[in-house]
Amino acid sequence: MLNLYFVRHGQTEWNTENRFQGRKDSNLTEKGIDQAKRLGERLKDFEWTAIYSSPSNRTMKTVEIVKGNCPLSIQQDERLMEMHLGDWEGMTQDEIKEMNGMQHDYFWNQPSKYQNDKGESFADVKERIEGFINEILQKYDSGNILITTHGVVIKTVQLIGSQLGMDELWKTPYIEGTSVTKMIIKDNKIEFEIEGDITHLD
Repeated sequence: MLNLYFVRHGQTEWNTENRFQGRKDSNLTEKGIDQAKRLGERLKDFEWTAIYSSPSNRTMKTVEIVKGNCPLSIQQDERLMEMHLGDWEGMTQDEIKEMNGMQHDYFWNQPSKYQNDKGESFADVKERIEGFINEILQKYDSGNILITTHGVVIKTVQLIGSQLGMDELWKTPYIEGTSVTKMIIKDNKIEFEIEGDITHLD
């Protein structure tokens, strides 16, 4: 049995300002650092088979805290990076809505119709995440894999694992900072044990 633990990075400065980050970055807040420490405490007795992360600073800082004294190196994989949002990156929700209300509406309500000429579509994200998961399945048939990544990526993982349509992307459980989504793969079947779990923050 293979267990994939997908973890979102801790809260960032841009998260508090309601800004889209995408491929750009902002620092973890004190709350984000505390979230990562709490998750590290929760997972401190886990025996990890491998640790993967998006190369973004916010995910790398998070996983460095979470893994604690675990001697495994962090394997960076660009396929785990957040959705490329083009000109939207660094902008607030209100600014984006004012600039392009239709695409902003598609992003949140009809993801299958969303288009960004300078970024990715949700289908683009799905394709690279499917490639990552398939590669993991080829390399490992059992063990615990820690994967630190981003909100849209984990939403896409939920979509893939639950075999949902693209427009159901935002209907799956919310992905909070340092939340854990555990995907279990056994006998070529996928199921989720937990999605967006934040019991370590209670």
